[in-house]
Amino acid sequence: MLIFPSPQLLTELSRLVRTKRQQIHLSQADLARGICTQTTISTLENATSFSKWEIVPLLLARLKINPQELENNYCRRYRYGETQLQILEELLFQFKFKQGAQQLAVIKVENLDSRVLLSRYHCYAGFLHLLLEKNLEAAMIAFERSSDYQTGTTPHPFIHGLTRLGEAATYRHLNFTRRAQQSLIKALEQLKRLLQTEPESLLTLIRFGMAVTTLGSVLELHTETQIACQLLRNYLHQHYSYYCLADLYYLEAACFQALKQPANASHLMQRADQLVHLKNNSKLKQIYQMYQPKNS
Repeated sequence: MLIFPSPQLLTELSRLVRTKRQQIHLSQADLARGICTQTTISTLENATSFSKWEIVPLLLARLKINPQELENNYCRRYRYGETQLQILEELLFQFKFKQGAQQLAVIKVENLDSRVLLSRYHCYAGFLHLLLEKNLEAAMIAFERSSDYQTGTTPHPFIHGLTRLGEAATYRHLNFTRRAQQSLIKALEQLKRLLQTEPESLLTLIRFGMAVTTLGSVLELHTETQIACQLLRNYLHQHYSYYCLADLYYLEAACFQALKQPANASHLMQRADQLVHLKNNSKLKQIYQMYQPKNS
């Protein structure tokens, strides 16, 4: 659900209630019956001085509107938070952490009107605490806040996966290997969901996949990582893309080597070697370096 009322939310709520009511041929009086007055419905649909937010869940239920639909529509129309967080996300994936911290500082948290946006904000803040400041306590608190905002609603697979990845990376720096593995397995589960539903752009999804599978290799989750690499390779083939393909072959080959399957490893290494002349943008060495504990 949305966190607090705003003029923009009222505008979206007004539009959605009026549209749904008309679609099911319900009069304002019918919608109001037992909940409020017809005048209140009229005020709401005109987006004027409506203030009885406590009745909104009852109206949505009568109109059979999922609150998530209202939130999603709102976020699509009023994209301040979405735009600002996309800029921050891009900086993080390009390893521009100082610029990312500057971007985080200018985002007005009070304008992030949904749980999804707030979850993303704290997730990205957690990565900056971890990768720029090396403040592991602040990073873990931020990732916990991100998870808290996903409680009570259907988690967004990408944000949920990023949060679990952040937790795993933080535990890795703390040398809590078992906890890191547990969190990363959850991140891998979200990656599989994303590859099936494709809600993200190819570039964002593959960057996330590279970060998850690289940490999987570091944490010696060889079977899980091998499967994820194969899914990512298949996804790239389906989209006629070579982005990071060589690195995925290398990672999967390393997993097969650790699993004592040298024939499979050798085959994949040959495929990777055939692709090295292609442009490769994953910065695999930098990703590995990010996951090394401070004292290593």
